[in-house]
Order: sequence, then C-alpha cells, then structure tokens
Amino acid sequence: MDPAPDDLEYVDHDGYLEVRVRGAYTLARMKGLLERAAAECAARKTGRLLFDITAVEGYRPSTAERFQIGSHIAQLLKTLTRFACLAKTEQIDPENFTARVATNRGSPAPVFSNRKKAVAWVRGDA
Repeated sequence: MDPAPDDLEYVDHDGYLEVRVRGAYTLARMKGLLERAAAECAARKTGRLLFDITAVEGYRPSTAERFQIGSHIAQLLKTLTRFACLAKTEQIDPENFTARVATNRGSPAPVFSNRKKAVAWVRGDA
C-alpha cells in the first residue's frame, strides 16, 4: 500500500488497482481525484480500477453534481477497461444517477455497496 497526497491510498491487487479516498467531499476535489486515479492506473499499466469512496466525509452531491461526476467518469473510462465505485449505501442515490449518466455515455460505471460484488465486476467475474 502506498499512501499518497490528497488522501488517496493505492492498493495493488491481482488484476486491478484499488484507490481508497478519504477526506471531505467537494465536486472539484472528486473530479480531480478521479483523474489522479485514472492516471495512476495508466502509470501502473492496469485498466481496471476500483474507486472506494466509503471513507469520504459529507458525500451528498446534488443531482447536478452527480451528473457532472457521471460525465467525468465516462470521459476517464476511455482509458480504462473496467471501473467500479464502492460506496456506503447512504452515499448511493436511489436512482443510481451517477452510474446511469456514465453508462448512457457508453461507459458502464456501476456503484456497489458490497465489496465482493464490486471486486467481481472490476475483475470481470460478474
């Protein structure tokens, strides 16, 4: 495990990179951290990313912010093979809007509250 600035922690797994995010939520910060996670995947030559936001404080984006995050993820996914977000149940919008926005732009980006399911998706087992 490599600690990194800005409350990112990188954990190499067999076949994918897990990026654990800590700290307070802001839209600009989330978009920047997603960019850094995608860049780290490229640097480590892996196209599979598990983005864990379970430790993010105050993650309650508005619908407009969820749209922006989903659009941003779809853009970043052009450099990745598989992406999943791991979140607490209360962080996930009941409509799963962020994931739907990314998927509607051709980049499946499911959000899971169950770690096993998220890992299975990223690994391609699901």
